[in-house]
Amino acid sequence: MTRTVGIAYFDEPDSQSLTGGWCSIGGGRAKSFASAQSELDPSVLWVTNLGFTSYIESQMSCVANMRGDSFFRQTVNALSSELSIQPGVGQNTIPDTISVLSGIAQRVMAMSEAFFPDMRIGFTLHDSIYDHLQINDINTDHGAHYQREIQSAFQENSMVAYSRGGWVSDAETVKLIPNRVSHAEAVLSFPIPSGAVTAVDSPMSQTDFLESGRLGLAHVVIDPSRALEPDLLAIGSQISGTSIFRDWMTQPEMFFMMEEGVRFEIKGAIFFDKVAEAPQLPPAMLANAVGRTSYSAGILAENFLNALMSKRKKPKTKKGARTSYFFPSRAVFLRAADRMLSFALAKQVASQGFRVSGYGFGTVTVRAQEHEIRELMEAGADMGFMVFSTGTGKFAGAANG
Repeated sequence: MTRTVGIAYFDEPDSQSLTGGWCSIGGGRAKSFASAQSELDPSVLWVTNLGFTSYIESQMSCVANMRGDSFFRQTVNALSSELSIQPGVGQNTIPDTISVLSGIAQRVMAMSEAFFPDMRIGFTLHDSIYDHLQINDINTDHGAHYQREIQSAFQENSMVAYSRGGWVSDAETVKLIPNRVSHAEAVLSFPIPSGAVTAVDSPMSQTDFLESGRLGLAHVVIDPSRALEPDLLAIGSQISGTSIFRDWMTQPEMFFMMEEGVRFEIKGAIFFDKVAEAPQLPPAMLANAVGRTSYSAGILAENFLNALMSKRKKPKTKKGARTSYFFPSRAVFLRAADRMLSFALAKQVASQGFRVSGYGFGTVTVRAQEHEIRELMEAGADMGFMVFSTGTGKFAGAANG
């Protein structure tokens, strides 16, 4: 039996008191509530609009059936923006918005339980999928002894410090989002490393590294001076995530950067002695057009991909210790593949004269003035993007389902 999911939308999500708000279960009619503790059904998994800090400080993280704003990776407000149902935009009201979102949430949960039977629901969907796949990177990854090198190659997203055209203060942020199922399938088609690691401490040519027949990371000195689009490459520049100093690089990332005119001096490398196939999306998700184009399936596919591309929190050895992370060797190669594919999309958008400000997970973020947005959406549709999301929601659009 599919677990029932609801959306709980607090009126003041940044307040520790959390006095009330609106809730909807499984796409049903929304109703108001005054107290989450006494009025929200404890048998329902509630996804809230509480950010990380509010979720912790309000102690909702201690309530077994309450989840934070980013349970589906995309926040509740981001989902409403993608679906063009943000409260206060047009005729949209909070009850209307959360009724639609709870229907989407229920469909994502139904798919999750169909594709991953007996999956235990954790704090986030992607963590739940990771645990269900029974991956134990910290204890099994041979890259454990090369964490500094892997972290240096692990760029989580790409922020463009755009100089061409300058920064436009009255522009709006627009996200061009691809078919998430197809993007995840494309990223997961790349091989991942496995087996023991061999270190090479002497210089080598780019050709020798790229054509070694083994997956590896190169210790590099990067020279972007002759790059065709140096800003767009965003080497070491990311919107969020663990800070990095880029002096190590995987083959997929080096390959596309060489195509863009970047030069490298390779001072050494590490190689994995085996190649493996990444875990794949459930075949049923790819079997027909409905599965590939469903918005709900796209959210699930993105969480599946995120489970395989994310750094993992290390267990804390003592109370009060700082959070530290383990960087799986699989994840760094999938991140590189995602960055290569996302860069190609960003380059297409930039070639049309639009101001790209970031990219990752196949999504391209653009800064556009109001008079440019309609043209951007038309160009994006021609390039194959399926969803267009803006900060205000005035021009956003996506297929429901």
